[in-house]
Amino acid sequence: MRRCRAIADSSGKQCKKRALPRSSYCLFHIEKIPLLVSSIIGALVGLLLTQVYHARFPSPELVALQGEVAKQQQARQELVDQIGEVKEQLEPFLDLARDMYPALDVGLALARIRSDITEVRELASRDIPTTPSPEITKKTVLALKEWQSSHPDWKVHIYLLNAGTKNAPVVESVLTQLLNHVGIPVRTPIRHYETIIVGRRICPLAIKGAPGLRTTAEEFRDALATYLLGEIHIEEDPEVSHSVAVIALNGEPNFRLDGTVLLY
Repeated sequence: MRRCRAIADSSGKQCKKRALPRSSYCLFHIEKIPLLVSSIIGALVGLLLTQVYHARFPSPELVALQGEVAKQQQARQELVDQIGEVKEQLEPFLDLARDMYPALDVGLALARIRSDITEVRELASRDIPTTPSPEITKKTVLALKEWQSSHPDWKVHIYLLNAGTKNAPVVESVLTQLLNHVGIPVRTPIRHYETIIVGRRICPLAIKGAPGLRTTAEEFRDALATYLLGEIHIEEDPEVSHSVAVIALNGEPNFRLDGTVLLY
């Protein structure tokens, strides 16, 4: 065992502690700065070697993390590209909105333009026969099923008083299909049926039932309200048989984009 070569100042004797490996002095007498520098260099070299090793032989967890980061970066770039394309496509509409409604915020101006376009489309398509959309059909069928479950013996007669009116038979056909779909029998009598007048105005659409069954007729009207828009006149008629609802179509059909119809 090599002893530390340092001489104690107090006693003048050689230090009895063991010298460090590759050094003539013990831990207490060796110079601290070279030791500190050596420790720092060793730590840095160890860290560098660790990084080189992981770069050369990455762990499965690191590989998976790097793959996920790459996917997120790609998705982010694709989103940025899409936003750029949308902005480019939207620019002409933004210019139109600013020109047409300069006093409004751009968002409100765009909403006004959309409303204007919808209104024009409604006006252009009101005379074009349109079948109900799937959503309108579904809602109407469900409502009719609920009504029919409470009145299983009822039948419906449809009187086409506006047979000469353009597109009126389309409304009759749609009503017949909806009613038949839920199992409600439908008849379209050929005999003449008197035009219904409310006050001095010819009623464009009416539902009639036997006396005392006004509530049932009103419930039937409500079941059709998703498809048939506007006012529907309800009337009790002694000539109408019990368990029969009469639909009298007398107005001009006005079709909407979703296939609903308003008779006026």
